[in-house]
Amino acid sequence: SFAGAEIVTVDGENFVDLDQPTTVNMGAMGGASAVQKVTSSSLAFDGSIDTDIRYSSFYPLNDGTSRILLSKGLCQLEIDISADPTTPILEPRTCIEPFLSDSTAVETFPSYGIWLFDNSGGQTERPVALAETGKFLSDAIVMRPYTRATVNQGETAALDGTNTLVKEKVGLLNIRSVYDFGAGDGVLASTYQGLPMPDGITTVAGLGDPANAPADERPARFIRLVKAVGQPNRRDPDLANPPNLSSRAFGPGGRVRGMREIIGYSPIQPDGSVLVKVPANVAFYFDILDRYARRIGPVHKNWLQVSAGETLECTGCHTHSGNTPLPLPHGRTDAEAASLNSGALTGGFVYVNTLDPATGLAYSASNQGDTMAEVLVRAQGIQSVTTAVTPDVNIKYEDVWSDPNLVTPTATFSSQYSGAPTPEISALSTASPATAACEVQWESTCRIVINYEQHIQPIWDVSPRIDAVSNADVTCNAVCHTTANNTKVPDGQLDLTDIKPSDNMNNVDHMTSYRELFFNDNVEVFDGNNVVDALVDGVDENGDPAQVPVNQPRSTSTSGARASYFMEKMTETELNAGRALSPATVNHANMLTLAELRLIAEYLDIGGQYVNNPFDPTAPQN
Repeated sequence: SFAGAEIVTVDGENFVDLDQPTTVNMGAMGGASAVQKVTSSSLAFDGSIDTDIRYSSFYPLNDGTSRILLSKGLCQLEIDISADPTTPILEPRTCIEPFLSDSTAVETFPSYGIWLFDNSGGQTERPVALAETGKFLSDAIVMRPYTRATVNQGETAALDGTNTLVKEKVGLLNIRSVYDFGAGDGVLASTYQGLPMPDGITTVAGLGDPANAPADERPARFIRLVKAVGQPNRRDPDLANPPNLSSRAFGPGGRVRGMREIIGYSPIQPDGSVLVKVPANVAFYFDILDRYARRIGPVHKNWLQVSAGETLECTGCHTHSGNTPLPLPHGRTDAEAASLNSGALTGGFVYVNTLDPATGLAYSASNQGDTMAEVLVRAQGIQSVTTAVTPDVNIKYEDVWSDPNLVTPTATFSSQYSGAPTPEISALSTASPATAACEVQWESTCRIVINYEQHIQPIWDVSPRIDAVSNADVTCNAVCHTTANNTKVPDGQLDLTDIKPSDNMNNVDHMTSYRELFFNDNVEVFDGNNVVDALVDGVDENGDPAQVPVNQPRSTSTSGARASYFMEKMTETELNAGRALSPATVNHANMLTLAELRLIAEYLDIGGQYVNNPFDPTAPQN
């Protein structure tokens, strides 16, 4: 208050948060806090008159002593010395009696002076420049020769020992294991974000044997890299006709969620490790995905960034479970627990039941501690192959580890935006949200931009849509999910027609199908003439008896694909939607292709925004 406060020290060496010590100090700090008071002030900060000392700034002398230059202010009052409260005469007073008890006393801005504080043995203060009424000596510094601190410009760690990464304008994200949540107990949990781990596997090393942990039994299969979309400044004079976006452009999540673009995907290696290129100087987060490219667990709310050539190393992931009072240390290598993934036991460590095509032998580590991602990237570098380290805009899986002479490899599959479908490749028949060039070769500027009208609605419009098993016509908005010109209730109370915003009675700048998917609705019935809201006995807002509509909950969630009932229904699989999956009156499991389900899943995982391009002409405007 009044530009002043107390002075405290923060023990950043032994703590990562106010009451959370570093891993090695847990249980050894005796209940101490990271913040300790330096000065003896005890300010109230409650609006009452505070007679204690305030400090506005401090500057350590850094001369080997505990001396600090302080900007110090003493409590000041103003009291009314007039006899007429309508014409007050205010005069300054110090914060002592009898002035403190004066009914007209009001605390006012103190005059700050500069003092030398010595905390070496008992707190002493000596004046350097005394305070003067009406003056604020706010900062004091000491000028003297000193050695310039070393500036960390980021680590340059090109894969081939050159500046290749710098030329490509990328850095590296190196995660030792996504299965590591920082507990430091060396125990691999039996589940991962609620999904089962392979039976009988109790260590990360055990995941590396394809004979014991086939890929389809591992929960974490891919990593997705996501970036925010900058919003144009309507007042920027360099922008011609900048959009005036409505909050409806961002969908149910609103502006808080923002817009998102996907940078690319990369497989997660058997031990949970990842080594992948990421664009330099771009804030991003990542999602951990299941086999079907659906995010496992909550959104990663921490933004990361690398400079060109830099390697960002993560021990694992972080979580705040109900069993821990505070989040475990994460993101600070000197404060974290030892990695759950100790990596290769020795240089030359051999991964059993694997086959390196370059050597015809089992994969082996070059260095003690290497993760499987590091081993694979190094091996592929020898082969002049960069598949493992370079992201892809498409989901592609190939079992590059299993020795087919010893174990049956996991089947290859690919979910692509473009291309001719094959038994191994599922491809869209609708518009791709990525450029053709990026589908061929990823580079740092590649982005996946998904807008509802251009990329999701066309899936419902595919005609004819033939069920892969029954061979029946199940075209979404022509056969099933339509009111057929108001002559029937859409199947499942879900209308997926492409009624344009201009024709939408709700005047909400959204297609009808988007509103039906992302917002609560009323249950409808056909009364013999029209489709109308179903009404049941209830009470109105005044508590009086009335006929009221019945709520129809939305079928998708901006919390992600696995939290969406729609995805459960389209796969006939229980996920995490929080409502019972109704018996399959009509089996939907084969109606959408793998590529279509992947596009819908990633769209839901990034927030289900109506547009993710603020300049898109379909973006709702104010």
